[in-house]
Amino acid sequence: MERMLEQLVEVLEQTKTLYERMLTLILEEKAAATASDFERFSGVSEEKEGLVAQLKQTEQRRNTILRTLSATLDIPLQQLNVSTLVTRVDVPYRVKLKTVASALESSVSRVRIANRECCMIIEHCLGLVTRSMGFFQHWLQVSSVYGQSGNLCTGNRSGGRLVSGTV
Repeated sequence: MERMLEQLVEVLEQTKTLYERMLTLILEEKAAATASDFERFSGVSEEKEGLVAQLKQTEQRRNTILRTLSATLDIPLQQLNVSTLVTRVDVPYRVKLKTVASALESSVSRVRIANRECCMIIEHCLGLVTRSMGFFQHWLQVSSVYGQSGNLCTGNRSGGRLVSGTV
Protein backbone atom coordinates (compact mmCIF):
# COMPACT_ATOMS: atom_id res chain seq x y z
CA MET A 1 0.00 0.00 0.00
CA GLU A 2 2.90 2.35 0.69
CA ARG A 3 4.01 1.98 -2.91
CA MET A 4 0.55 2.98 -4.14
CA LEU A 5 0.51 6.00 -1.83
CA GLU A 6 3.93 7.08 -3.13
CA GLN A 7 2.65 6.70 -6.69
CA LEU A 8 -0.44 8.73 -5.85
CA VAL A 9 1.64 11.53 -4.34
CA GLU A 10 3.90 11.45 -7.42
CA VAL A 11 0.94 11.64 -9.82
CA LEU A 12 -0.61 14.50 -7.86
CA GLU A 13 2.70 16.40 -7.95
CA GLN A 14 2.98 15.82 -11.71
CA THR A 15 -0.56 17.07 -12.14
CA LYS A 16 0.24 20.18 -10.13
CA THR A 17 3.31 20.83 -12.29
CA LEU A 18 1.24 20.43 -15.47
CA TYR A 19 -1.38 22.86 -14.16
CA GLU A 20 1.31 25.39 -13.33
CA ARG A 21 2.60 25.07 -16.92
CA MET A 22 -1.00 25.50 -18.12
CA LEU A 23 -1.25 28.74 -16.14
CA THR A 24 1.90 30.03 -17.84
CA LEU A 25 0.48 29.13 -21.26
CA ILE A 26 -2.85 30.79 -20.51
CA LEU A 27 -1.07 33.99 -19.54
CA GLU A 28 0.98 33.81 -22.77
CA GLU A 29 -2.24 33.21 -24.72
CA LYS A 30 -3.85 36.24 -23.09
CA ALA A 31 -0.84 38.41 -23.96
CA ALA A 32 -0.92 37.17 -27.57
CA ALA A 33 -4.66 37.87 -27.83
CA THR A 34 -4.33 41.42 -26.53
CA ALA A 35 -1.38 42.04 -28.86
CA SER A 36 -3.36 40.58 -31.80
CA ASP A 37 -0.44 38.23 -32.50
CA PHE A 38 -2.23 35.37 -34.24
CA GLU A 39 0.89 33.26 -34.90
CA ARG A 40 1.93 33.40 -31.25
CA PHE A 41 -1.66 32.74 -30.16
CA SER A 42 -2.01 29.65 -32.35
CA GLY A 43 1.40 28.35 -31.22
CA VAL A 44 0.39 28.65 -27.58
CA SER A 45 -2.93 26.97 -28.36
CA GLU A 46 -1.11 23.99 -29.87
CA GLU A 47 1.10 23.77 -26.78
CA LYS A 48 -2.01 23.83 -24.59
CA GLU A 49 -3.50 20.93 -26.56
CA GLY A 50 -0.38 18.86 -25.91
CA LEU A 51 -0.53 19.75 -22.24
CA VAL A 52 -4.18 18.71 -22.05
CA ALA A 53 -3.20 15.32 -23.50
CA GLN A 54 -0.55 14.96 -20.77
CA LEU A 55 -3.12 15.91 -18.12
CA LYS A 56 -5.46 13.21 -19.42
CA GLN A 57 -2.69 10.62 -19.13
CA THR A 58 -1.91 11.59 -15.54
CA GLU A 59 -5.64 11.54 -14.77
CA GLN A 60 -5.83 7.97 -16.08
CA ARG A 61 -2.87 6.96 -13.92
CA ARG A 62 -4.48 8.60 -10.91
CA ASN A 63 -7.76 6.76 -11.54
CA THR A 64 -5.92 3.44 -11.81
CA ILE A 65 -4.15 4.05 -8.49
CA LEU A 66 -7.39 5.14 -6.82
CA ARG A 67 -9.19 2.00 -8.01
CA THR A 68 -6.44 -0.13 -6.48
CA LEU A 69 -6.50 1.85 -3.23
CA SER A 70 -10.28 1.63 -3.14
CA ALA A 71 -10.13 -2.15 -3.30
CA THR A 72 -7.27 -2.34 -0.79
CA LEU A 73 -8.89 -0.04 1.78
CA ASP A 74 -12.42 -1.32 1.11
CA ILE A 75 -13.72 2.19 0.39
CA PRO A 76 -16.17 2.71 -2.51
CA LEU A 77 -14.41 4.50 -5.37
CA GLN A 78 -17.02 7.29 -5.39
CA GLN A 79 -16.23 8.09 -1.75
CA LEU A 80 -12.45 7.91 -2.08
CA ASN A 81 -10.86 11.35 -1.96
CA VAL A 82 -7.93 12.92 -0.17
CA SER A 83 -9.98 13.66 2.95
CA THR A 84 -11.09 10.04 3.39
CA LEU A 85 -7.69 8.73 2.40
CA VAL A 86 -5.93 10.91 4.97
CA THR A 87 -7.95 9.35 7.78
CA ARG A 88 -6.82 5.85 6.77
CA VAL A 89 -3.06 6.32 6.18
CA ASP A 90 0.00 6.77 8.39
CA VAL A 91 1.29 10.20 9.44
CA PRO A 92 4.05 10.74 6.83
CA TYR A 93 1.65 10.02 3.96
CA ARG A 94 -1.07 12.03 5.63
CA VAL A 95 1.16 15.13 5.59
CA LYS A 96 2.37 14.50 2.02
CA LEU A 97 -1.15 14.01 0.70
CA LYS A 98 -2.52 17.09 2.46
CA THR A 99 0.36 19.24 1.20
CA VAL A 100 0.23 18.13 -2.42
CA ALA A 101 -3.59 18.21 -2.51
CA SER A 102 -3.62 21.76 -1.17
CA ALA A 103 -0.99 22.90 -3.70
CA LEU A 104 -2.88 21.19 -6.54
CA GLU A 105 -6.15 22.78 -5.52
CA SER A 106 -4.49 26.20 -5.48
CA SER A 107 -2.99 25.65 -8.94
CA VAL A 108 -6.29 24.48 -10.41
CA SER A 109 -8.05 27.50 -8.92
CA ARG A 110 -5.52 29.92 -10.45
CA VAL A 111 -5.86 28.18 -13.83
CA ARG A 112 -9.66 28.50 -13.67
CA ILE A 113 -9.45 32.22 -12.92
CA ALA A 114 -6.84 32.91 -15.62
CA ASN A 115 -8.76 30.84 -18.15
CA ARG A 116 -11.96 32.76 -17.41
CA GLU A 117 -10.13 36.08 -17.87
CA CYS A 118 -8.56 34.90 -21.12
CA CYS A 119 -11.93 33.70 -22.38
CA MET A 120 -13.49 37.09 -21.64
CA ILE A 121 -10.68 38.89 -23.49
CA ILE A 122 -11.02 36.60 -26.51
CA GLU A 123 -14.80 37.06 -26.55
CA HIS A 124 -14.30 40.84 -26.36
CA CYS A 125 -11.80 40.76 -29.25
CA LEU A 126 -14.15 38.59 -31.28
CA GLY A 127 -16.97 41.07 -30.64
CA LEU A 128 -14.77 43.95 -31.81
CA VAL A 129 -13.92 42.09 -35.01
CA THR A 130 -17.56 41.17 -35.62
CA ARG A 131 -18.73 44.75 -35.14
CA SER A 132 -15.94 46.09 -37.35
CA MET A 133 -16.86 43.62 -40.08
CA GLY A 134 -20.48 44.70 -39.80
CA PHE A 135 -19.49 48.35 -40.13
CA PHE A 136 -17.41 47.73 -43.25
CA GLN A 137 -19.97 45.32 -44.68
CA HIS A 138 -22.48 48.17 -44.58
CA TRP A 139 -20.30 50.22 -46.93
CA LEU A 140 -19.83 47.29 -49.30
CA GLN A 141 -23.53 46.67 -49.77
CA VAL A 142 -24.90 47.63 -53.12
CA SER A 143 -27.71 50.14 -52.80
CA SER A 144 -30.76 50.02 -55.01
CA VAL A 145 -31.45 53.09 -57.19
CA TYR A 146 -33.82 54.00 -60.00
CA GLY A 147 -32.26 53.75 -63.48
CA GLN A 148 -32.97 55.78 -66.63
CA SER A 149 -35.88 53.56 -67.53
CA GLY A 150 -37.49 54.11 -64.15
CA ASN A 151 -36.85 50.54 -63.02
CA LEU A 152 -35.13 49.70 -59.77
CA CYS A 153 -31.44 48.89 -60.31
CA THR A 154 -29.02 47.37 -57.82
CA GLY A 155 -26.28 49.80 -58.67
CA ASN A 156 -24.49 47.14 -60.68
CA ARG A 157 -22.09 49.05 -62.90
CA SER A 158 -21.65 46.41 -65.59
CA GLY A 159 -22.74 47.38 -69.07
CA GLY A 160 -22.63 51.13 -68.51
CA ARG A 161 -20.49 53.67 -70.32
CA LEU A 162 -18.36 56.32 -68.81
CA VAL A 163 -18.87 59.94 -69.77
CA SER A 164 -15.75 59.76 -71.94
CA GLY A 165 -17.42 57.11 -74.09
CA THR A 166 -15.13 54.26 -73.18
CA VAL A 167 -16.38 51.17 -71.50
